[in-house]
Amino acid sequence: MKTKLFLSFLVAIILGLTPTSQAQLNTYFQNNPVWQVHSNCSVGGPCYMIEDYNYYTKGDTLIDSLMYVQIFKKGQGYFDWQAPFQNPGCIGTYAYIDTVAHYFVRSDSRVVMIRQPGDSMERLLYDFNLAIGDTLPISFNNFFRDIVVSGIDSVLTPNGYMKRFALTGATWSQYLIEGIGHSRGFTEPLKAPLECAYTLSCYGTNDSSFYPAAGAGCTIAIGIAKYPQKIALSVFPNPFSTSTTFQFDAALRNTELKVYNIYGQSTSIKVAQPNGKIVLQKGMLNSGVYFYEFLHENQVKASGKFIVE
Repeated sequence: MKTKLFLSFLVAIILGLTPTSQAQLNTYFQNNPVWQVHSNCSVGGPCYMIEDYNYYTKGDTLIDSLMYVQIFKKGQGYFDWQAPFQNPGCIGTYAYIDTVAHYFVRSDSRVVMIRQPGDSMERLLYDFNLAIGDTLPISFNNFFRDIVVSGIDSVLTPNGYMKRFALTGATWSQYLIEGIGHSRGFTEPLKAPLECAYTLSCYGTNDSSFYPAAGAGCTIAIGIAKYPQKIALSVFPNPFSTSTTFQFDAALRNTELKVYNIYGQSTSIKVAQPNGKIVLQKGMLNSGVYFYEFLHENQVKASGKFIVE
């Protein structure tokens, strides 16, 4: 019997069926996953770049004897300006599709490793072997040791139930989701960068989304999307210590202002008054940077940031 077991183990090694080889199946990246991310980033001066983009898989590749899934990226967006600095030079649309892989990723025992073209070694992206009270490790998109797991539940996916880790600490992301990433993106930072805001709009597999809600696929059809037309909006003073005023065309109706802190949490929603002004009081807003969206008939018509002193 011992001889048979030894021979079976030897055959497994020869055929490459060792546990290490099996771990290279990249189970998190099966079934054509797609991540859709929305971003709003400063690109110098008063200009902002608003973009929707996809990460998607496209074949495997062998690097240093390890099998990686190739991650490509495509997106489209437009430029806006930060009021009150109305700059026509900020206006314009664009689109792009990767011709080479953006990232290479692999999964192994609930751990996701990542490397970029030209990297001499891989780096940790996610470790989903976490328990309540654990601190997230330093990784490709986390450079701090102050994000803690405060709770664990699960999310139903086409591959079964995956763990969802509630996060506390200095993070703008509410959840870490096994096999997906976090509620702000896939490779995007877990701690809010000063000049950018990100949101994981959609995640799905095989042309169907299931996070944050089930529905149609997440793939962006490049060149199809229509972006909102810029409207005249000024914000003054900015920075402010007591209050600031959002001034716009008084003829606009069904308008509202949404304000978010750097963690992406909505802190204030105000409905516009008939006189074309919205006065925002400092109130409970702490000193710091905030992002705003100005909506007309439920469409974002202007966005930017302000500073509370």
